[in-house]
Amino acid sequence: MRCVPLVLWFLCWQVPLAHCESVLTDDLLSAARRGKADQIRTLLERGASVDARNLVGETALMQAAEKGHRQVVEILIGQRADVDAQDKLGWTALMYAANEGHLEILRTLLRAGAAAGLKNRQGATALINAAYGGYADCVRALLWAGADPNAKNLRGETALMTAAQRGHAGVLIILLEQAADLNVADGDGMTPLLHAVFRGQAGAAAVLLDHGANVRDENTYEWNPLRYAAHIGSTQVAKLLLDKGAPVDEPSKRRGLTALMLAAYEGHPETAQALLDGGANREARARDGSTALLLAASRGHVGVVQLLVNRAADLAAENGEGWSALSASAAGGHLHIVQLLLRSGATANARNREGRTALHDAVQNGHSKVVQALLDAGVDVSLQADNGDTALRIARRNGSKEIVNRLKAAGARQ
Repeated sequence: MRCVPLVLWFLCWQVPLAHCESVLTDDLLSAARRGKADQIRTLLERGASVDARNLVGETALMQAAEKGHRQVVEILIGQRADVDAQDKLGWTALMYAANEGHLEILRTLLRAGAAAGLKNRQGATALINAAYGGYADCVRALLWAGADPNAKNLRGETALMTAAQRGHAGVLIILLEQAADLNVADGDGMTPLLHAVFRGQAGAAAVLLDHGANVRDENTYEWNPLRYAAHIGSTQVAKLLLDKGAPVDEPSKRRGLTALMLAAYEGHPETAQALLDGGANREARARDGSTALLLAASRGHVGVVQLLVNRAADLAAENGEGWSALSASAAGGHLHIVQLLLRSGATANARNREGRTALHDAVQNGHSKVVQALLDAGVDVSLQADNGDTALRIARRNGSKEIVNRLKAAGARQ
């Protein structure tokens, strides 16, 4: 019984003390975020812990570093704040400063002994953060402090790759001068050059190419720089690559797609023209037999089709399934391309290996305006496919009254 008063005294004071510490911590972190140097001094004098953390593990030093409050950072360091403390995501004050480009704070932290090589839970270093943000002076300061230019995050990306992604040419030059690996690849086989090209970063690509990047790099998914440039329609990058000797007709291994085919498929006429001017073979075929013209026509890209027609592409070329540019565009309902091909000399009555014509394909897919364009071009409405189907039979089977009437008006009979 003699212990009861002591226990009661402890229970009465424990909660208020904990509450007091919590208030001091909240006030300290709030003052750090807002850059209130005098308030920081007062709170520390009242007993606030310099390394107190919030629920996500952030300290006052981290928050001041992120917000760019240099005076507060210096006060906290002077009170022996842990410069290498990491929050629950693994971020340090140095990483926060680098991520925001706060050069003077970054230098202050480095002078205080902050470790430049620590990684957060994503594997990123302060250098990777600074490179991603394009903060050249921060990058230089970190490298002088011994940061590893080739450290990788969990995706296998280096500072050089992140700078390439964002198009920070100046940062690239600094990193390359400090022995950053130009040919390193991430987990997907993406090199710095591939990262730059994939995002259409012409300036970054130029820097990397001038420093000897390999124009024949290829990632895990069989993309090389020129095919990437063609895919996204980056004409400027494509020209850079061609000037550096990129093989213009090198196909992907599995599908056999060339850069020209990809530009055609995605509908990039300017890029396709640059590739043709660079010697691309307009009649090259993919594994399925498709040509650039057929791919562009099937996707409804008038500009690319017009370009290829002007370059005398073979209008009659068929892929392995018997599709021609005319039949593919008719099946897709691409009226303007059908009209363009017909004006350019495509044979309206051309039959594929199943005996089907473009008219059969247009009727099958219910494209009445395309049907009319073919009828206006003099297509033979009586032609039967190998299975005996006429255009009229298909239209009736599909319940296409408008097309039935158009075909009858053109002389079609059951």
